[in-house]
Amino acid sequence: INAEYMGQETGIKMSIPNLDEYPIIDKKAAVQELGDEKLFDDMLEEFEDMSMRKNLTGLMIGIEELNYYNIRMQAHSLRGASSYIHAERVKMLAEKLQQDVENRLAENVLQDYPLLVKQCIILKRRIRFEIALKKKQKFKETEDDFDVPLAKYYKNIQRSMHDFDIMLVAKPNPLPPVPDIQFDKLREDEQELSPGIKEEQPINEKAVPKKAPVKKDYYSSPSTNPESKRPALESAFKKDNVIIPTKIEGEQKEPGCSCLIIQLCHLCTCSK
Repeated sequence: INAEYMGQETGIKMSIPNLDEYPIIDKKAAVQELGDEKLFDDMLEEFEDMSMRKNLTGLMIGIEELNYYNIRMQAHSLRGASSYIHAERVKMLAEKLQQDVENRLAENVLQDYPLLVKQCIILKRRIRFEIALKKKQKFKETEDDFDVPLAKYYKNIQRSMHDFDIMLVAKPNPLPPVPDIQFDKLREDEQELSPGIKEEQPINEKAVPKKAPVKKDYYSSPSTNPESKRPALESAFKKDNVIIPTKIEGEQKEPGCSCLIIQLCHLCTCSK
């Protein structure tokens, strides 16, 4: 697949290299990076259900709703997942789709999406082949190999098991432009999408005077003496068979205490 586009809105020229020059999966590089072939095999088995189908479903919804923010996030996630198993073609096309949105190239989004879906189908079949080979089973191609989430504007043109294409058959009209959003500020974008959630303002530490730490003294008076609480605590914990410890003698522990039961019962002499 060779493709080269010019962004009309920004004038940014972006290109896709000849994918035939790149492996579907670079197993040698993946195993070398992970340091464990078994880990690679496990990730390969989980990739289709845990990553690819989830991201393609998200992309399908994003394309149909022309939700560019969602398209960008799903493409970014798929690029990251495919990089772990070195699925080079899917990784490059997912990254290209992400860049299309970030550079506000709406037309390119529609053109690059079917290229990505096609390579995902090819990757899906290769993964199933590798798994069958590892288990010493016979690999059999089925129509299920082509079963992937696909946006309503596209159609899978299947001529044979080895000859197919994903084509744009109905272009959304009108095609809204990608909004000018700073995608490097993801937290701000999330606040725009969820206006009900307000981000806490950072505290200026210099403007707030620091208070001296207050040291608790549970034995300063009878009213605060934890031993006076013993009857009520024993009654409360009796049904749960919790044994209330006796008063701890000795100096206070610093800086903290690991006796959670004692802490909760206020029977610990720890300053905290």
